[in-house]
Amino acid sequence: MRTTLLIALLCVSYNLSAQFFAQGDLTLTKERLPQTTTYIAKTDDKQYDSNLKNGFDDFWELTDVKYVNSLDDLDLEDESNSYFIPLTKTVSDGMSTQKYPYLALVVGGKEDLTQRIVASLTLDNFGSEKMAVEAGYRAYNFANMMQDFIEMKIEFSELPKNPVKQNLLFTSKINDRSKVIKTKTLLVAEESLSTGKYFPFKSPKQISQRDFKKYYPGNVKFVNKETIEDAINNRDPNFCYLQTNAMRSKYVYIVDCEESKVVFKILNSYHFIIRKKDLKTMKKIILN
Repeated sequence: MRTTLLIALLCVSYNLSAQFFAQGDLTLTKERLPQTTTYIAKTDDKQYDSNLKNGFDDFWELTDVKYVNSLDDLDLEDESNSYFIPLTKTVSDGMSTQKYPYLALVVGGKEDLTQRIVASLTLDNFGSEKMAVEAGYRAYNFANMMQDFIEMKIEFSELPKNPVKQNLLFTSKINDRSKVIKTKTLLVAEESLSTGKYFPFKSPKQISQRDFKKYYPGNVKFVNKETIEDAINNRDPNFCYLQTNAMRSKYVYIVDCEESKVVFKILNSYHFIIRKKDLKTMKKIILN
């Protein structure tokens, strides 16, 4: 049974400068989350459901997890529960309004939903992931990527209130791991070198494989998403993969296939695909 997830009721309005990166406070993470059972609703997509469940079964240690057909019968305000659910960021800048689907871990409670988000995962909204299930090939990663972020949060005695400063803090900590990339081959989905099916403008953009190899500081293979999925699900120690998520801003990640952890991140990059400037930044950080 496909859950509706009450998505229409769970749209979250954000002001870009104020709350686009907000991830909840430490009390939420340290005290409330561990007391909950996390509910995950099935979808109609077997690839997404299977990969997501396998990832949670293999990695997740923060809460008990229950898989259900639907969240419709659960009380989303019950503080003994938490939920891994799709949400939508609605961003207005005075000139236009855009909606960006993403995935979030939310604890139950009566506060505004934006105050109960423990952690979130972006999708490639302008590429090929307008819905969570379209990211099914990499869904095995989601549990540990989110758990890793939560554990990083717990290490801090306090977090900056400014969300941009929070993002800087976590980006710096993630990039301290980036040297491991030199020991692995980077897998790059061929379709990610050009703008995807949800690109909102008429003129497509792309970067050539030749330019990518010229500026990337290591071994790289251009492959299909099925190859990346196999490396992720088999936890292959020889590979990491590139993920570019184009939203209002662009996020560029490198994820370790063996550990399902982000080992590199570019902060607040622009344009819709990976570009030469991103690769030069990547080279500087990885080889530093």
